[in-house]
Amino acid sequence: MAEKKTVDARGLFCPGPIQVLEGVLKRMEPGEYLELLADDPDSKKDVADWCESNGHKLESVIEDENGIEFLILNKI
Repeated sequence: MAEKKTVDARGLFCPGPIQVLEGVLKRMEPGEYLELLADDPDSKKDVADWCESNGHKLESVIEDENGIEFLILNKI
């Protein structure tokens, strides 16, 4: 796997996780992975929709008692 950066957006609610995601991905290289940690239940749909509309690939979504972990491939 290419380089991975982890960002913790837990405690933020819409549009916080998307703003964090967008800001971090702009500073990353194409092909790098971002692991976004969130706990806003709405972020599951928001992150998936945002990735699809912005050309990024949502590789996985894992939800457990600590929140939601998104693995996103930066394609821009």
